Amino acid sequence: MAAADFNTVYQYSDAYVAREFEGLSFPADTFDDNSYLEMRTLQKIELDWMFTQDTRALAFSRIMSKPMAEMQSKVDSLLAQTPESALKYMIYSAHDDNIANIMKWLHPLDVEMDYVLYAS
Repeated sequence: MAAADFNTVYQYSDAYVAREFEGLSFPADTFDDNSYLEMRTLQKIELDWMFTQDTRALAFSRIMSKPMAEMQSKVDSLLAQTPESALKYMIYSAHDDNIANIMKWLHPLDVEMDYVLYAS
């Protein structure tokens, strides 16, 4: 894909991530390892730029409010030995842009995420 522009590369990225996940091979003339990494890096840039730091904080603080409250309740119950919540787990379904932006919003210190490991 020597002459591909940014939009074309981005459109292919989800399909190629899905192929990789399923263990399907890539056509031989499509990517070398470096081109594949560049495509995934461009995908992360595109996903991150959907939000500003302010909109990211606004959106994800709301999404994470219930899980954070449950975690705080769990800690409080352990420290104060009060009855704990019956809740055992929570499930959140999201697109790859949500995952990329939640990770950026959380900004973990010891995590380097070169590209998003998911595709929608």
